[in-house]
Amino acid sequence: MTLGQKIRALRKEKKMTQSALAGTEITRNMLSRIESDDALPSLPTLLHLSERLRVPAGYFLSDNASLLTYKKEEFLPSIKHWYSLGNYREVIRLFRRDFDEADDELAFLVANSAVECAREALHHGALKTVGEYLSLAKEMKKKTIYADARLDALMTLLSATAENIQMPRFALTGSAYEALAADTVWEELYRYLTEKTAGYTFLDPYFAAHASAKALLTAGKYKDALAALTALEEQKSAPGFSVLVLFRLYGDIENCHKELYNYEAAYRYASKRLSLLAAFRG
Repeated sequence: MTLGQKIRALRKEKKMTQSALAGTEITRNMLSRIESDDALPSLPTLLHLSERLRVPAGYFLSDNASLLTYKKEEFLPSIKHWYSLGNYREVIRLFRRDFDEADDELAFLVANSAVECAREALHHGALKTVGEYLSLAKEMKKKTIYADARLDALMTLLSATAENIQMPRFALTGSAYEALAADTVWEELYRYLTEKTAGYTFLDPYFAAHASAKALLTAGKYKDALAALTALEEQKSAPGFSVLVLFRLYGDIENCHKELYNYEAAYRYASKRLSLLAAFRG
């Protein structure tokens, strides 16, 4: 495509008239001549047109007929760099800044980044943010042939947790997830949320400590369970301690106090849990 053809195609794609695009910087007649390749725009004019069309000025001077192809050559290396470093929020920020559309490769990177960001948001108890990232992941998944069943399972796991933070295992169909070879991080989260801990050793120290205390609670050793749960609660300010763990911890401590007939303490922990729940939904 010629420079003029690119300008005309973008203008029509954005449903702009020549007068609207020309603005006050150039005349409609001059824009018409540029689009017909009868005149070359000056650098200030080219910058003016690129700003109004919201595309990089370099696209008009490149050999790429496709704007997406041009943008990928310019911006995809940076996105891949941050993806390789695990900075998924930066991947999404750059995508939103530089792209209006996505092909298979780009959509795959963004979908996976969005799921990772959703997991991080869940760690901090930001359920609304989890939902926003999952919406982006679902949107991108529709645009790529690279997304696989594993990605579906991870989205299912996070969606179930966001939908029913109090009892996520009841909102989760485990068979689809269990059929996959999930990586360690996701396997940990899945087993922690569903309490399928038999024969499993957690790498996350807080998941491991909670699962151990939970076993004491299940066995009816309420005093021992309470001591273990309270000791874990004291670590809530430690790096890596998830708000999700704290929320579930409060529920178990509440149950221990009920079983030990300390209803005042049970009520206190019920209130803490409800406060966190309100914060999750806020």
